[in-house]
Amino acid sequence: MFGDNSNISDRSIDPRLLKLYLSNNLDITRMGTCKNHRGEQARFLCQKYNYFLCDKCLRCYDPEIYCKFRTACIIHFKEKGDGNQSDRKNE
Repeated sequence: MFGDNSNISDRSIDPRLLKLYLSNNLDITRMGTCKNHRGEQARFLCQKYNYFLCDKCLRCYDPEIYCKFRTACIIHFKEKGDGNQSDRKNE
C-alpha cells in the first residue's frame, strides 16, 4: 500500500512532535516521590502540572484556575469528599 516507504525506520520523526507525544502520554501507573517530601512515595499524580503528591500533601494547588483534567481528577474528588465529611461532622 505504501510501497517501499512503509518501514517506519525509513521516516524521520520531528523531535518537537515526539516531545509533544511523550509529554501527553504519561505513564500514570508509575509511582513517584512527593513534590514536597522527596523521600516519600506518592500515589497521586497532578496531571495538570505533572507532579506527584503524598497523602499528607493531597490537595489541589490551583482550584480556582481552569483544569482540563478536573472532571477525572482523583485529587479533586478526594479533596471534595473530605470537605463533605467535615461539613457533616459540624452539623
